[in-house]
Amino acid sequence: MDTPRNPQTPETMRTTWARAQADANVIAIRTGETIEALVRCLIAVASLSPYFDTLSHVRELAEDVAKRIRRDVAKARAEGFGEDFIFGARPGGTA
Repeated sequence: MDTPRNPQTPETMRTTWARAQADANVIAIRTGETIEALVRCLIAVASLSPYFDTLSHVRELAEDVAKRIRRDVAKARAEGFGEDFIFGARPGGTA
């Protein structure tokens, strides 16, 4: 179920946020609300496929997504993702 990744996705998101708030002096990313919206989108897209009528397939998706989130968030934090453009972001996974 592994799909090709788009390495430009974080950059695309950053650019989109910046354009959306071009008139503002600050970009405020409401992480909780953004994550909730993304989860709802994931659920909506998965519900379009009869593949996910099977509980084991839903469980496989949930486990795969959870694993990727844990791994990729830790990696991004350790690499200092956002520290060059987000005030208060710190490398090494500290908040």
